[in-house]
Amino acid sequence: MTRLIRAIILNAFCFISISIIAQNADSGYYKPDASFTNGIAQYHSKDYNGAVKSLDKAVDINPYDGDTWHYRGNAKLAMRNDSGAIADYTMAIKLNDNDEQAYWKRGVAEIHLKKYEKAEKDFTRAIKINPASYRAYYSRGFAKFKEGDKDGALEDCNKAVEVHPCDTTYRALGVLRGWMKQYATAIEQYNKAIALNPLYADVYLRRGRAEYETKDYDSALKDFTKAFEIDTTNADALVERANLKEDIKDFASAILDCDTAITIDPGNAQAYINRGWEKQNLGNATGALNDYNQAINLQPGFALAFSCRCAMKNKLEDLDGALEDCNTAIKLDPSLYFAFNNRGNVKHKLRDWDGALEDYTRAIELMPNSGLSYGNRGSVKLNLKDYSGALDDLNKAIQLDPGSSTSVFSNRGSAKYHLGDFTGAVRDETWAIHLNPSSGFAYNIRGLAKIKTGELDSACADFEKARQFGNTGAQGNIDKHCK
Repeated sequence: MTRLIRAIILNAFCFISISIIAQNADSGYYKPDASFTNGIAQYHSKDYNGAVKSLDKAVDINPYDGDTWHYRGNAKLAMRNDSGAIADYTMAIKLNDNDEQAYWKRGVAEIHLKKYEKAEKDFTRAIKINPASYRAYYSRGFAKFKEGDKDGALEDCNKAVEVHPCDTTYRALGVLRGWMKQYATAIEQYNKAIALNPLYADVYLRRGRAEYETKDYDSALKDFTKAFEIDTTNADALVERANLKEDIKDFASAILDCDTAITIDPGNAQAYINRGWEKQNLGNATGALNDYNQAINLQPGFALAFSCRCAMKNKLEDLDGALEDCNTAIKLDPSLYFAFNNRGNVKHKLRDWDGALEDYTRAIELMPNSGLSYGNRGSVKLNLKDYSGALDDLNKAIQLDPGSSTSVFSNRGSAKYHLGDFTGAVRDETWAIHLNPSSGFAYNIRGLAKIKTGELDSACADFEKARQFGNTGAQGNIDKHCK
C-alpha cells in the first residue's frame, strides 16, 4: 500500500485518543523480514512488549528503514515508555523528514513528559506537512493550554473540528472546555461526539465527569455505567462511579466498584486511593492505610496518595508520620490543594496555629470555592482570638457548602458569642446540636450565650449536657452559674 493511499484511508477515520497510537504509514515496498512482520502483528494484537523485542531485531537487520523505528516508537508509546518512543520517532524523522505521523506522535510523548514547547513545535511541523492533520491541531491545542495559552488552544481545537468534524475532534473540544471548567459547553461537544459514535466509551466517561462537576449526579452515574457497559475493561469508569458514590455516602457500593476496577487493572493506583478513602469513611482505618500504601507502591510519585495517607495517619495520631507524608505530597505537587489542607489539619492538632493558618490560606488560594479550608481556617482564627476573621471565614464556608459539618456551625456560634451576637450564637449552636446531638462544645457555648440572654435554667441544662458529653469547661460553668 502506498503512503498516499494509506494517508487517504487514515483521514477517513477519527482516532480515539491522544494517548493511544495512530495507524502507521507504509514505506510502499514489501518487507520480507519475519521480525518486522511479527512485530507489526504483535503491535496490532496489543502485545507491545513482544512487538518491541521483534522490532529490535528488525532494527538490527535494517537500521535504515524508517517504518521499523516508527512502529517500535508506537509500541513504546503504548507502553508509556515516552522517552524511548521519542528516541525512535526521532530516528524515523531523520530517515524521513516528511513523516507527519512521527512528528505528531513524538509530540504526544512530549506532552506526556510535560515538554509542551517541544510538543507544540512537533505538532506545528506535522500541520505544515499535512494541513488537514486534525489530530495535530487538537494536540497542539492541548499543548498550548498547558502552556497557558487558552485562546490559542481554543483556536486550534476549533480548527480540528473545522478540518474534520467527527467524534474525535468534538471529544477533543469537549476535553478542552472541561479543562477550562466550561462544563455545560463541554457536555454539548460530548453530545455531538456521541451522536456520531454512540459506542464511544471514553466520551461517556468524560461527559460523566463534566456532569459530576455540575452536580448532576443522576446523569453522571448513568454515563459512568454506560462507559463500563460498552467497555468492560474500562477500570476508570468504575473508579469515577465509585468517586460519585462517595459523594452520596454510598461507601459500601463504592468499595465494590473499586474492587472490580482493581481486578480489571491491578496497577490502577487511583482505585486503591478511592477504596482507601471509602474504607476510611466506614471506619476501617487499617484497610484504608493498606490501600494508600499500595497506591504509593504502585506510583511512588503519586502526590494524592501521600496526601491521603497523611490524613489517615493524622486520624491515627501518628502526627510525625502524617506531617512527613504531607510534606512529600507538597514536594511532589505544590499545587495539590488537599495536601495543604491536610497538613494544616496536622499543624492544627499540634497547636501550630501560624503554620496551620498559612497552610489553609494556601489551600484557599489553590481552590477558592472549597468551603472546607475556609471552615478550617476559621477554626484557627478562633483559637487565635481573631473573632471577626473567624466569622468571615466561617460565613464563607457555610455559603460555599450549606451542608457544612457540625464544627463549622458550632465554631461560628462561638465567634458570634465572643462578638456579642448571643441570639445568633444560640441559633448556630442549636443547629450544630441538631447535626450532632452529642456535641459537648456546642452545648457549652449555647449555655454561655443563654446566660447572656437571661435564660438561666435552660443554660444550666445545656451545661449539664455538655458535661455529660465530656466538655472540659462545662463543670466550671455549672459551678459558676448554676449553684
